[in-house]
Amino acid sequence: MSTNNTSNSNQSPAITDANAPFDDPDTDAILRSSDNVDFRVFRQFLSYASPVFKAMFALPQVSQGDNSNETKDGLPIIQVSEESKTLETLLLMCYPEDEWLPVIKSLEDVHALLDAAVKYNMERVEKKVRKRLVAQCFLGNDAVRVFAIACRFHLREEAKTAARSTVGQSIVGKPLARELDLVTGRQMCELLHYHEKCIEAIKDIPVDSLDSSRCFKCRSRRINGEATIYGGGVLESYMQRVAGAMSDHTWNEMKEKTLLQAALMEVANCSKCYMRRFADGGDLNTFLKAKIDDAIGTVSLDLYF
Repeated sequence: MSTNNTSNSNQSPAITDANAPFDDPDTDAILRSSDNVDFRVFRQFLSYASPVFKAMFALPQVSQGDNSNETKDGLPIIQVSEESKTLETLLLMCYPEDEWLPVIKSLEDVHALLDAAVKYNMERVEKKVRKRLVAQCFLGNDAVRVFAIACRFHLREEAKTAARSTVGQSIVGKPLARELDLVTGRQMCELLHYHEKCIEAIKDIPVDSLDSSRCFKCRSRRINGEATIYGGGVLESYMQRVAGAMSDHTWNEMKEKTLLQAALMEVANCSKCYMRRFADGGDLNTFLKAKIDDAIGTVSLDLYF
């Protein structure tokens, strides 16, 4: 009895048909996923999307080998290694319209799709998936994983974008993600070194390069040529606190707002500037963020692809 149960548990999943639009009876080929779902496709359309499939369809049908000449409803069956979920999204992304396209919600799905797109040389699909890889929903919480995936596929711009998003995040304080197996020790060391250089760049933002006009009362520097916002101690204090938060891996949007308010409070003794700073706080925040981005933008990252 136990032998029969074991045998049944080792059986492959039953073969099923994919849903629309991959159930068209007028197609001329079938792709079978690793979990035995059959996708009916048009050879010509798939050949246009993938040079690999184009070459595959051009090969003559062989007459030997297990399942090498298998057909269904008179159509040749091509076995692929991708699971049905990945294969379905991959094929849908070949379509010019996005009517059927599902939302890619996990990095695991992005990774699997990118792997398949590269494997089949689907440049148009790869471009879409690369864009999704650096979506804010992934960079916000899993920038290190995004960095690792980008490194695996030698995606230089995506790796740099992910590295920028890791600044202020903890790399070693989180549970180890399996994607870390995709990066070399040198690449990970470079990422850690990049963090240190970014923090130093923020600390070294030159205050003296700003407009030198001053508040008539507290004499702090004017840091915006047009708006009534004054800097000096505000800028220096804020940047030091930002660098400290990034060093402690506590940098986030809430921390950013808290640090800005703390910096503004330091000049509360000047009522004139104090009120103006709160009135124009949004402008000041935008200005300071731009300064941080500019400073980090000067930091190099060696990826060694």
